[in-house]
Amino acid sequence: MTSRSSSARRRRWSDIWRWAAAAAIGMLVFVVGYGVELETVDPDGQDAAAIGVRMLIDLALGVVVLGLYAFRRRAPRLIPAVAIALTAFSWLGAGAAAALLVFVSARRRPREIAVAAALYTAVNCIDITVHPFDDGTPLWLLLVIGGILTGALVLLGLLIGARRQLDEAADAAHTAQIERAGAQERSRIAREMHDVLGHRLSLIAVHAGALEYRRDLSPQQAAEAAGVIRENSHLALDELRDVLGVLRGEGHGDTERSPQPVAADIHTLIADARAAGSTIIISALDTDGIPAALGRHLFRIVQEILTNARKHAQGERIFLHLTSDAVSGVRLSAQNRVGAPIAPPGFGLTGVAERTRLAGGQLLIDEADGLFRVEVVLPWPN
Repeated sequence: MTSRSSSARRRRWSDIWRWAAAAAIGMLVFVVGYGVELETVDPDGQDAAAIGVRMLIDLALGVVVLGLYAFRRRAPRLIPAVAIALTAFSWLGAGAAAALLVFVSARRRPREIAVAAALYTAVNCIDITVHPFDDGTPLWLLLVIGGILTGALVLLGLLIGARRQLDEAADAAHTAQIERAGAQERSRIAREMHDVLGHRLSLIAVHAGALEYRRDLSPQQAAEAAGVIRENSHLALDELRDVLGVLRGEGHGDTERSPQPVAADIHTLIADARAAGSTIIISALDTDGIPAALGRHLFRIVQEILTNARKHAQGERIFLHLTSDAVSGVRLSAQNRVGAPIAPPGFGLTGVAERTRLAGGQLLIDEADGLFRVEVVLPWPN
């Protein structure tokens, strides 16, 4: 709202000074032109009286032309044509006529420009007839000067229109850039929300399902399942609060509560999954020395792989193999047997593909012979 009101205010002031400039130019032409004419005639003669009548007509028509100029945008084809035609008998409207020709030319519409330029040229010819100056200047030279003036005004309008189009194109590009940035930010928010909450909620769903369908659970087992649900509910809320705080730009100095996991946190992630009932077999888990940015991508990828296995292969063993070094980068392999899903297909693996792409890595997802396999290769940062 502030930007719009500021733009409207600037446009209003721009219209005011342009109108004032047109009126000032017209008044200058009026005073100089009639001053020259009055010097050449007898003040008490009929010619002076005729000039006085023309001056009154000139003033009346000039006021009309200046009034029409103020409303030029309401009828951008009709008003300029009428106003320019009226200036054939009004020096006071000369400045407004020139400004209207520039206005029409700035719209960059050939037919409108041709009509306005033809009218302006005709007005100049009529003006030479209505206000003849006997100073020895050839008629053809006056016509050439009028044509040059018309061409200069049209060229000025075309340049203004081109500049305006460039500004509009730049504004459109800036708006599109802002919209793209907004879309990317919404995508980032969705990805972070999915990664943070998907893992916790899948643990809650597994244990809630056990409480609902397992009637043979002992009181101690039921209490443990309820405890896992309660703990992961609190963790999910805390992590959600952390993500929202970071996305709002809050808590930048609170690194302990910022959702920026590193590669070493994968050990805790696996421990939590095992405590929740997942069977994870690790043949290698080398997370030492992995840079923070790369580790953050890796953590989210492993988190989504475990969540995906929990949702779509409940009870199946998950095999993990992770190696890393500065030469070959990070290599992660995970596989599990295809089991009975407890949740409909989602977009988790799409998130894995997106994170792998952002890190400049390669992703292989394969399902064959009852095995689901994911392999990820992430390059080491320079």
